[in-house]
Amino acid sequence: MGRAARIIALIETRLTRQNLLFFAVVFPAFTLALECYVVWSNPANSGRMPIGHDFLAFWSSARLFLTDGLAAVYDLGAQADLQKRYHTGPGLLVWYYPPTWLLANLPLGNLPYGVAVAVFTAVSFAALLLYWRLVRPMDGTFGVAAVIGAPVIIVNLIQGQNGIVTASMLALALTLHWRGYLWPAALVLGLLVIKPHLALLVPVALLAARDHRLFLRTAGVAVGYCLLTGMIVGFDSWSAFVMHLSDAKSIALTEIDLLAQNPSAYAMLTLALVPEPLAIAAQAISALLGIAFIWRLWAGNAEPDLKLAGLMAASLLISPYVFRYDMTFTLAATLLLLRIARRDGYLGGEKLTLAVLWIMPAVFPVIAGAARIQLGFPVLLLALWSVWRRSQYQGLAEPFADGRVKPA
Repeated sequence: MGRAARIIALIETRLTRQNLLFFAVVFPAFTLALECYVVWSNPANSGRMPIGHDFLAFWSSARLFLTDGLAAVYDLGAQADLQKRYHTGPGLLVWYYPPTWLLANLPLGNLPYGVAVAVFTAVSFAALLLYWRLVRPMDGTFGVAAVIGAPVIIVNLIQGQNGIVTASMLALALTLHWRGYLWPAALVLGLLVIKPHLALLVPVALLAARDHRLFLRTAGVAVGYCLLTGMIVGFDSWSAFVMHLSDAKSIALTEIDLLAQNPSAYAMLTLALVPEPLAIAAQAISALLGIAFIWRLWAGNAEPDLKLAGLMAASLLISPYVFRYDMTFTLAATLLLLRIARRDGYLGGEKLTLAVLWIMPAVFPVIAGAARIQLGFPVLLLALWSVWRRSQYQGLAEPFADGRVKPA
């Protein structure tokens, strides 16, 4: 065993259940306490909710649409006037989501903000329970902690984001399909058009698997929901969305604070002051890598857990606009790989790799903001490599600790 292998093995001896449980309890408690302190230490925020910051953009846009129409959703002045009554941080939360997500939030726009936050949080917890049921690596306290105590889950709950909902939808849809429920699977997959840039690999996977029945049904549901959105929100909402994409780019893909939370190839290079054409080229290569990987994985005979892990791991490689709260997809891949490893035996260094994937959403934005070194994209590549590596051992006997495989 070489020196590097000995160091990895030594580190892995510290990756015990007790240490994970300790972190899974301390990190959420510390994060929530810090959030409460930051919000409530400002007298102007007395009595305001310390969670649900990003949700304010969802609620305010739905409320403005219901009261003043579509134009008000993109009116920065109207957004600022409404948000300043509830916002606990600096800056304006701009609406740059597709009309399909606006339609999904319209029922919440009829509710007072505090009630709407409570309802959205309850829905998130319900999605979290579903997420746990689908991707948990094991039963018992450890299995619960691995999911609920994960940093990216805490980020979603505190920020009021939808990463748990979208990841659980993808996992649910494919689980339903593999259990023989074709139309329910198509319905859930089609509704992922609420955040379409996270579902761009779904048609690639289905076509690679020659699953034309699910592909056609999913396409029909997606088109139907988009038409329903146009009928309720207005078909001009789509042109308004496209017109404001450049505004979204100027905000999300240029500001350092947001780039620090964006694990895409484009964000990594932009943060490092690489010229934009090179950053765009790198993002294109990232997308092609994700497409090629999913095509090969899903065209083969990989087991369902591994196919789902691969799709989850590759989904964030496509769009330049992803955030750390979307890394619930990466967490799902991590937990599915952990489930497989516990069944078949760990590959050499795999336990450390999975621990890094699990904890990095709490770490990489801090490093990126302080040193302009974006480690989020390498984490996505690490997740993809972990799935690929595990796929090479599928169907073989239990591996040795150094990653070699015993003869079958």
